[in-house]
Amino acid sequence: IPPEWGATPLGESNTLARASQLTADGYIAFSTAAAHWGLTTQLRSVIWIVTRTHARNRRINDSQVCFVRLPANAMFAIERVDVYGYPVPMSDREKTVLDCIAYPGRAGGLSEASAILAKAARGWQWDKAIDYLERLGNIALIQKVGYLCDAAHLALPDPLRARLHKRLKPSSRTYLVPRARGTVAPRYDGEWGVVVNVDPGSLFKI
Repeated sequence: IPPEWGATPLGESNTLARASQLTADGYIAFSTAAAHWGLTTQLRSVIWIVTRTHARNRRINDSQVCFVRLPANAMFAIERVDVYGYPVPMSDREKTVLDCIAYPGRAGGLSEASAILAKAARGWQWDKAIDYLERLGNIALIQKVGYLCDAAHLALPDPLRARLHKRLKPSSRTYLVPRARGTVAPRYDGEWGVVVNVDPGSLFKI
C-alpha cells in the first residue's frame, strides 16, 4: 500500500477515500462533494480536493484528482462522512453549495452550480448558510447567492435577507459571470447589485 494511502487498507474501488488521503489536510469539495450530498446527478471523472499542501494532480483508477487551494479563512465547515465504511473529510452541504457558486468552473458551470443551490436550499439550514456567507466575507458571493435565491423563488427568510443586505454598500456591484464570458446583453438587478450577463433561462439546469 503506498504510504500516502495511510495505514488503513482501502478497497481499490473506494476512490474518494484513497484520494482524501493524498494530502494530510485535504478534503473533498465542489462538484465531488455536491454529488455525495445528492445535489447533482452528473457523474464526472474529476475529484476536487482542497488543500494547503502543494500537490500535483494525479489519477486514481479512472478519476483525475485535482488539488486546489482556497484562502485560509474559507477552509472550514469540514466533516467526516462515511464512504463505503471509511471516514472521508468533506465540506458540509451548505459550504459545498457556496463554494460551487463562488467557483462555478469547479461545479460544471453556473447553470449546474445554480441548480445545486436551488436543490440544496429547499432542505438546508438557512441560518447556517447565512452564517457561512458572513464568515467568508465575500460581498460578491453574497450578491450572487441573493440574486440566485430570488431568481429560483427560494424562501430566503426576511430576517436573513436583511442580514445580507446590511453587508452590501450602495456601490456594491458584481457581474454574475466575468464580463468576458457574458452571453447576453446585461441587465441590472438593483436589489442585489448584480449585473446579470447570462440568459436567466440557462440557470438552474443540470
